[in-house]
Amino acid sequence: MATPLIGTFEQFESMSEEYSDMLLSRLEFVRSQSEVPEEEKGLYYNEINAFLKPLMKYFKKQDEGVSIGSLENAVKLFEKHLEEHKEEKEALKKKMGISKIVLPTLDVNLAVDVVWFYNSMEETHHLFPMMSLHPHIRRLGQFIDKYDTINEALCLFIWSQKEKKIILMENSASKPYPLCWNCDKQFGTLVCGRCRVARYCSKECQLTEWKTVHKEDCRRMTLGKEHTEL
Repeated sequence: MATPLIGTFEQFESMSEEYSDMLLSRLEFVRSQSEVPEEEKGLYYNEINAFLKPLMKYFKKQDEGVSIGSLENAVKLFEKHLEEHKEEKEALKKKMGISKIVLPTLDVNLAVDVVWFYNSMEETHHLFPMMSLHPHIRRLGQFIDKYDTINEALCLFIWSQKEKKIILMENSASKPYPLCWNCDKQFGTLVCGRCRVARYCSKECQLTEWKTVHKEDCRRMTLGKEHTEL
């Protein structure tokens, strides 16, 4: 019997004992990590983390019952943060060599723990292929992939429809370039012109993957909601 697709934390818990125990164990591990591993930190990790810290601290109050209200309200709080820290913002932009800051946002029908759990998973994890089939999780993965190498995006805002909470996901642990989607060996410096998500090391790899996989996936990877420029 096929394992059911999942959309909420409760549905995870209702799965087999093996998966439920694994999930709870993994979530406790993720929650216990206060620092990003050194090898995963981006070039400006410390600067971005320090700049976002007051906002992250405020959003953590959601666990104490503080309501943000909506994704729109969360964006306004980010705008207010930028306004109140103009000097730090301009200094950070200058150091990073960027002319603007963008805020990617996603409204998704997933629980907070499911979002964090998926984002912490390695692609080699035995549950990863199953989770990636879920339409909401697939959309989440495509959203994260789309912005993980854009320096102007200091963080991602993900609104959990299930819990009416905002998730601030730092974009400061990303590597300069992801691997090629076809060969997994070279840096994917070329981006698919249609979906702006898939990345390749050469035109040859792009053509090969288009014929075998990406032709069917490309349309689904074209996200409707983009980002706010600030």
